[in-house]
Amino acid sequence: MNPEDYVSYPLALALKKHGFDEPCHYGYSVKMRLEPELSFGDPKMVHSKAPKNYNDNRKGIVKGLEFCSAVPLWQAQKWLRDRKGIAINVIAHGCHEKYREGKYHWEEIHLPNSNEKGPQWVDWFIYGKHPLFDTYEEALSDGMLQMLELIEKKE
Repeated sequence: MNPEDYVSYPLALALKKHGFDEPCHYGYSVKMRLEPELSFGDPKMVHSKAPKNYNDNRKGIVKGLEFCSAVPLWQAQKWLRDRKGIAINVIAHGCHEKYREGKYHWEEIHLPNSNEKGPQWVDWFIYGKHPLFDTYEEALSDGMLQMLELIEKKE
């Protein structure tokens, strides 16, 4: 398992909040205090031989632990595309391109299954305001997290 191939803990929480409910082999567990909003300790990755939905806290919860799915990046990208109608395209820049040498950025594409009455974020990209990243995975993760945050603000 390569950790960079999985969503970060903040992105895992955002996916959970937006209804991601597919089985995964990995999850994050966090020790909780009596007040759930006051978690402590770093999230730990846990593994299951059979895929399970770590976001379903009604099943198999261990007292004092909170779980969420550690989703592979490809699965999170497919879920966002299929369920929310937003595709994240990561663009690689060659070393010959001035100011973007070997970097990556992302853009979102609204698909036919997206909510036409929902927000449109095209101006974010028209004016070149997208950040650059050193790796494909960083760009993809940032794109998914930004889109989920913008969806949340508009809901």
